[in-house]
Amino acid sequence: MDVVLDSIAEFATGLTYDDIPDAVKNAAKERVLDSIGCAIGAGASAGASFGDCDTAKIGRTLAGPAALPETAGRIIGSRDECAADGAAFVNSCMIRYLDFNDTYPGGHPSDSMGGLFAIAPVFGASG
Repeated sequence: MDVVLDSIAEFATGLTYDDIPDAVKNAAKERVLDSIGCAIGAGASAGASFGDCDTAKIGRTLAGPAALPETAGRIIGSRDECAADGAAFVNSCMIRYLDFNDTYPGGHPSDSMGGLFAIAPVFGASG
């Protein structure tokens, strides 16, 4: 039994949207919009189709098919499914290509968004 892990799990499963302070909700929305904007900009800045910055092109060559439907992911701007880890990598490449959240203290919160955006459509998660 891991006391720390159990306490984190208890907190996470008991938390509701109403428990989250408005300032935290607004900050989260800003980071999500920033990440999506960066991914879109990655395609526009390359002057090509959506997501065609050099890093996304390279990443897509590495993103193979999912072994099982449950392990599929989707690249931002595409309806095609591939392995979730590959989709997460390409999404993160597009987000970081024009990362605008450098002013956030303590790092880059968008670093985790690529993976979440990859699996959200497969699980039917909405925004």
